[in-house]
Amino acid sequence: MRAISSAQARKHFGHYQDRAKRGPIQVTRRGRPSVVILSIEDYDRLRDLDRRALLVTELSERHIAALDVAEIPPAHRYSLKDIR
Repeated sequence: MRAISSAQARKHFGHYQDRAKRGPIQVTRRGRPSVVILSIEDYDRLRDLDRRALLVTELSERHIAALDVAEIPPAHRYSLKDIR
């Protein structure tokens, strides 16, 4: 993904708006990733994926087997005591 500074994005927004139709553009602020400029098609596709829920019956045997052995990484584990 191409990265540009926020200053570049401000000065040449129209140019990067056109370029985003060919692929996402990461905008950095003070050298750190800040936002992404996406085409409306990419945005709609991602939004639709985010809203889609699968039934267990839609999963393949391979996916079900992978879920059986999957573990939450230690850094992301919590207990109910952590959220009370």
